[in-house]
Amino acid sequence: MSKKKFSEVLSLCYTDLLYHSRIHRLATWESAGHVVWVKREDESGFGISGCKKRKYASLIPFIFSNDYKKVVPIGGQHSNNIMGLVQLLHEFRIAYRLYLKSAHTHTPKGNAAFLELLTDTKKNVRWVLSEDWAKVEEIAAKENPEKHTLILPEGSSHTAAIPGLITLGIDIERNEAEKKIHFNQIWIDSGTALTAAVLSYWNIASGRDTTIHTVHTAGSIIDFEKQFQLCNHFFRTNYAPNNVYHYSPTTAKSFGSVNTSVLDFVTHFARTEGILTDPIYTAKLFMTAQAHLLSTPPQGNTLIIHSGGGSGLTGFLPLR
Repeated sequence: MSKKKFSEVLSLCYTDLLYHSRIHRLATWESAGHVVWVKREDESGFGISGCKKRKYASLIPFIFSNDYKKVVPIGGQHSNNIMGLVQLLHEFRIAYRLYLKSAHTHTPKGNAAFLELLTDTKKNVRWVLSEDWAKVEEIAAKENPEKHTLILPEGSSHTAAIPGLITLGIDIERNEAEKKIHFNQIWIDSGTALTAAVLSYWNIASGRDTTIHTVHTAGSIIDFEKQFQLCNHFFRTNYAPNNVYHYSPTTAKSFGSVNTSVLDFVTHFARTEGILTDPIYTAKLFMTAQAHLLSTPPQGNTLIIHSGGGSGLTGFLPLR
């Protein structure tokens, strides 16, 4: 697929929601010949940051172009996506009702606290029990039958988000051109897997030889493959995912779990590299990438994408 074809997706985006994030080297990681860079998607903002903002850049125009009057986002009370999306739904005056997974406790910490600040949870939230979560989309569709209603799966994993997410790859190529380098491997975390799948699709469709390493902090390879097929459907292609490797986190493998090792890494990484990570997603990404790099020979330039989500860290403070 031509680069011109990818650039055409910009017409489907609100470009003021897109961000050219910088890259820089990780000074303390460059041992045994490895050259490691980090892409600072986290610097695009606090409330709405990183790859989520790219999703919204094409999702919001899609809502208006299809004349949706109401949006029904699905997720958890600590979701980075829910917290970020609600801000834009207010900004653009789009009616919404949240379908959130009922937790054992509703103690407002981290993103849950921000969400209570942003919306009247008694009015705008429908809590769904854990035992019913597998059919939450079906429940949401049944309870919101209005014609002009958009049901948004967890993580806003919708084809409408693909044009915005493709700009991550376009921006990486800009980084390479500016630094006069080529990334031999790229690491990214994966929740609902759409961002990782779009990155892999861009890599293949662009004819690149870069290896993509995906750390599944939530979801699975099956989720990744489904999202990859969404890309094929959107661009009307028939690519197969290749040159992609999948990993579980090195520790605290189940989604949402956090242990002392993860929290210690968050502190150490902040103090040595000046980078804030959250214990659910990005800390596990960096930990897994570091373990792999320490056990393998150098493979040229490595890029680790810091996908944002720093607001989630606030739910764990103080760490000690």
